[in-house]
Amino acid sequence: MPGLRPTLLSYGVQEHGSQYYSFMVLEQLGPSLADLLKACGGTFTIATTLKLAIQLVSTAMLAIVAFD
Repeated sequence: MPGLRPTLLSYGVQEHGSQYYSFMVLEQLGPSLADLLKACGGTFTIATTLKLAIQLVSTAMLAIVAFD
């Protein structure tokens, strides 16, 4: 659904030993990428890959701006 954004459920930094990892948990709005990849015969077109990348980056940027 165009324009639909998942709800940010949690975010933060987790310490593991001497390293720190940032994390972000979003609501799942539909089938997983693994399920979609399987339904597409194991490969995405370049157009699909670019659309997914744009959605991922825009969602991450929205979360960064909203919780900065």
